[in-house]
This record gives sequence, structure tokens and C-alpha cells, in this order.
Amino acid sequence: MSVPKDQSLALTVFMSIGLFVVVLFWIFLPIQYNPYKEEGPRPFLELMEPPKAIPNVKGVLGEVEKAIAKIEEEKENEKGEEPENPKEAGKK
Repeated sequence: MSVPKDQSLALTVFMSIGLFVVVLFWIFLPIQYNPYKEEGPRPFLELMEPPKAIPNVKGVLGEVEKAIAKIEEEKENEKGEEPENPKEAGKK
């Protein structure tokens, strides 16, 4: 294959053909059927009234606090089990 004499023209033609193919693809791309058309768009998150949301938030925060306390206890237990002298660690 030989190198074209006008490389910029060849690159422009190559890129134009690629752009044309992409545009044709998007033009003829079928539109998908929306089965929820009658219901309208479905929200990603349900909006809650603030009084209803407070108990949910308190419950989640309680679970998070328990998980954090458990992780901290595990770290303290690991620190308590480590020997002070590194030579003793190999003897166990």
C-alpha cells in the first residue's frame, strides 16, 4: 500500500466517512418501546415526607453505629493479641 501524496486530504476523507457512518447508525437506530408510557416516568427514588423519613434514617444510623462499634472492638482485640517482641510472634 502506498502513502498518499496529500495525507491531510486522505485523513479528512477517512474521518468524514466514519462520521457519516455513525450519523447513519443513529438515524436508523430503532426507538425502543416504553411499556410504562401510560404511567409516566418512574422516579429513581421515592420522595418521602420528612416525618415519615425520620424513623428510617434513625434506624439506618443505629445500624451504622453498631457496625462502627463492632469494627473498633475488632481492632482493639487485634492490638491486644499482638506480642510486644517480634521474635515471640514467630514462636507461636
